[in-house]
Amino acid sequence: MRFAPVLLVVALASPAFADRTVRTLDDVQPAAGVDKVHLEFSVGQLTIEPSTDRNIHFTVKVRCKDNSRRCEERAEELEIEARRVGSTLKIEIPKTSGWDSNRATFRAVLLMPADLALRLEMGVGELTISGLAHDVDVDLGVGEARLRLNENHVREVTVSSGVGDASLRVGKRNLQGSGWLGHSVRWDDGPGRARIEVDLGVGETEVVLD
Repeated sequence: MRFAPVLLVVALASPAFADRTVRTLDDVQPAAGVDKVHLEFSVGQLTIEPSTDRNIHFTVKVRCKDNSRRCEERAEELEIEARRVGSTLKIEIPKTSGWDSNRATFRAVLLMPADLALRLEMGVGELTISGLAHDVDVDLGVGEARLRLNENHVREVTVSSGVGDASLRVGKRNLQGSGWLGHSVRWDDGPGRARIEVDLGVGETEVVLD
């Protein structure tokens, strides 16, 4: 799934840009029988980390940057949809595409067992992933991606950026991406089993294995 590019504006915190949480969405799913989590997240800040139990937790805070009643009304329409497709748990929030990022922001946290695979389709935003030990497949349209994983769990890494930078650090070694407008970097000498792939349209990607 591809999302239409959206202009993402990140403003310094100040009274003029103060925002407030108008809605918190929260969903918990058992991981029994699940091999992969497939998340579709259109725009915002997303953090993905291991959970401390065998459950999959997804929490989203919807924040409005002004007193717009329309922003609050649209936030009330949102719901998390989670469904099983075979051994894959698919999570999404319909109706988030097309939101004005100057008026609203989404800040989400996904907690999942580290030994499950992850497939992420994300439109625009800031992504942070840490601590996962299985396959990670990321498709990000515009933004920044930061991944920090244990080298012992990883077999190979492929990182590409259509326009922007891509970098990989394995231990003390820095592997810079090749290319002119965009960059790509690949490493396949790891001791683990996980395959990490990050495909970014425009922006910056950094993968650290330590």
